[in-house]
Amino acid sequence: MRRAGRFHAWGWRWRPLNRAWMRRGPNVCASCGRRTCAQCKAVFHVTTRPPRTEGVCDHCGGPLVQREDDRPEAVRVRMATYEKNTAPLAEYYRQRGLLLPIPAEGSPEEIFSRTVAALYARDGVTAPVP
Repeated sequence: MRRAGRFHAWGWRWRPLNRAWMRRGPNVCASCGRRTCAQCKAVFHVTTRPPRTEGVCDHCGGPLVQREDDRPEAVRVRMATYEKNTAPLAEYYRQRGLLLPIPAEGSPEEIFSRTVAALYARDGVTAPVP
């Protein structure tokens, strides 16, 4: 926490820090959907980026496998460690009114749009429409 205080006091060297955001990640089940090709290492997701044929790589025809660190037990441990390690930093910025929690569900484009809208709203400005 001393580092966060120093970082905040320095204002990222030249500019004062006026907000921080934290993306709240998906649940364990969503995190377990990644599948990797055993041959070419291409990455798919069972719901958000499925292969054309279940269990078969679109690129090389190799088998898709679930990595050990993507199994529910491993994801739960990873998420608990993340929460434990980031909670003090999140609380530091929450207490200063600088934390903007951003839900991280949906496509990357949806998450980006939510992030931009929250940052603009924080400044009292309407986000531009693309």
